[in-house]
Amino acid sequence: MIATHDFVDAPHAMGNSLFEDFYIWLKFLLDNSNKNIQWYIKTHPNFGSDWSIYIKYEREVVKKLIKKYKNIILLPQNITHNEIVRNKIDAVFTVNGTVGLDYSLLNTPVINASLNNPHINFKFNFHPKSKNELGMIIKKFNYKKKYLSMRYTIFMLSKMFFFQKIGFLLILKKQLNLFKVIIIYGSLCSILIGLHKNILIATI
Repeated sequence: MIATHDFVDAPHAMGNSLFEDFYIWLKFLLDNSNKNIQWYIKTHPNFGSDWSIYIKYEREVVKKLIKKYKNIILLPQNITHNEIVRNKIDAVFTVNGTVGLDYSLLNTPVINASLNNPHINFKFNFHPKSKNELGMIIKKFNYKKKYLSMRYTIFMLSKMFFFQKIGFLLILKKQLNLFKVIIIYGSLCSILIGLHKNILIATI
């Protein structure tokens, strides 16, 4: 499965990748896909609000691009990760997206197309160093599962609460002193360890 990116969302924000932009990367995957194997494409779900115009554009570009590829299926826009995994996909392709974490938690191999991705220092993703190496991975289509370590799982999940502007700790950081926030942060990590096996994947 290919997890597409927003085509106008700063493709080099994390540094250079194997491709000039997200569109060229996607075209490379489609051109090198085995025509006898069914491939899926997952675009971003509709977040609404200010993101709607970009998400609509992303999906429209993908629809036009895949018309000549009979082996490519565009998935419903708001399909969940768990629903996708239940279809027993073999692997997920991304440039540097958070699916590198999402699908590793769901025991599905992920292949990045950038050495400047958030998971580069860990072994639970594949990190080809060139377009040729990525092409060989596509053609072999024999992916070995790489399991996520408990330490990294707890780090990433707690990081989502602590640093992003979507967690309750954001409010705590504004109202409490640093010492109290650290105590709460430590408690959260302990809770996440206990809930590790029952984590619901909610990120994109």
